[in-house]
Amino acid sequence: MSTFTIYVPSYVDLKAIQTCPLDSRATFVTVDPETFSIEAKRQEHAKFIVFEKDHFLVYEKESPEPFKCSYYSRNHIMYCVGYLGLTTFIRNRIIQLEEENGCLVFKRQNVLSFIYRPDAECLDEKHRDCGGGIAEFYDTVEEEDFEKFAEIARTKETCNKEFFLVNRGQTYHIVDTNDPSIRYTFSPALKNDVILQVSHKRTTIQGLLEDEKDYLKRREKAKCVAGFELRDSQGVPLPEGTEFELEIYNEEYHGRKDPEDVSE
Repeated sequence: MSTFTIYVPSYVDLKAIQTCPLDSRATFVTVDPETFSIEAKRQEHAKFIVFEKDHFLVYEKESPEPFKCSYYSRNHIMYCVGYLGLTTFIRNRIIQLEEENGCLVFKRQNVLSFIYRPDAECLDEKHRDCGGGIAEFYDTVEEEDFEKFAEIARTKETCNKEFFLVNRGQTYHIVDTNDPSIRYTFSPALKNDVILQVSHKRTTIQGLLEDEKDYLKRREKAKCVAGFELRDSQGVPLPEGTEFELEIYNEEYHGRKDPEDVSE
């Protein structure tokens, strides 16, 4: 996925615009509206974005006219721009965008993510989960406070009010906004499935916790394998007692798309 150049006219208050996960791949350039030239930037970039007060504009060389877009769907639309280009997504009907108040919008409810900027998995440049989303970033482990995150989540008007996500490293938490002590921890391989289950009300966070507890009760205890030797990625034997984690990614199960999601 490519990076983004976003031009912000001086009359636009950037702090008033909700951040989103893909802002981590964007360069924001403040410009003087009196001297800013769209045509000059068209010569300079194959695609770029311009912020306005109540919408944003996407310019691509494949389209003679800009796309006027709603801030509500900014992360999703930026994903399209950065991956294949919004023109391609629309032309081939890969996404289901609607027009509302003259703006393109993707009407899937946003999910609020609290993202640890130094090493969050969701910020990896190969990460392809576009989804609709808004984000709050934090920079130190000490700032990871679920109670405080819940307070912030309750003030957001453009996202699912029942839960929020937290991502640091390869670990994700889905957290109950009304009771942050209720949270389910999972790996990136389960992310799409967990979010779909909870956001589409097929289960609850408490339900996920109870299912896991029931599974652990029923699961046979692991047995030692005779002659087993743990080695690192270079084939060097590791000392006995070294802790490790084995994760098996089932692409057929975890990679399946929800019937209602036609975004990819």
